Amino acid sequence: MMDIAILILAAGSASRMGSIKQLLPHGNSTLLTHAIANALHSDADRVFCVIGAKADVVKDAILYAEVTTIYNPNHKESLSSSIVAEISFLGKNTIQIDALLVMLADQPFVDADYINRLIATSAHLCFYSFPVRKIRVYPTRKPQKLLRKAFFQKMNQS
Repeated sequence: MMDIAILILAAGSASRMGSIKQLLPHGNSTLLTHAIANALHSDADRVFCVIGAKADVVKDAILYAEVTTIYNPNHKESLSSSIVAEISFLGKNTIQIDALLVMLADQPFVDADYINRLIATSAHLCFYSFPVRKIRVYPTRKPQKLLRKAFFQKMNQS
């Protein structure tokens, strides 16, 4: 059985909005709380959330102990810097996963059923591995060659 993790990206500053987008109301909660609840109710084994801008406020809004929060000090650089922060965290903590599903905190229509369909339909895809500093092997999907290249460039810069 595969160990599948979900990475929720919630590090953005939402500078054009002027407020913390992850914490905007959605139903009886916030966009971030809604995303986390759906991730936790899915078939994934672990849930990580990368925070950055206004990290203290965002972290306080994470109501679930089952979620591992990761601070991205480079959140102003790009969205991909949050993925790099996750990879670094996995390596430093020697956490092994088989697959990583990345989702945004501000996508309220991505529910647990949709996440489960993604997990189920991706199970048959071919995985290949590539080394990342301090991680023996990190799996990714073949269509993501450009993302892989970006990871290597970021990791070599840090």
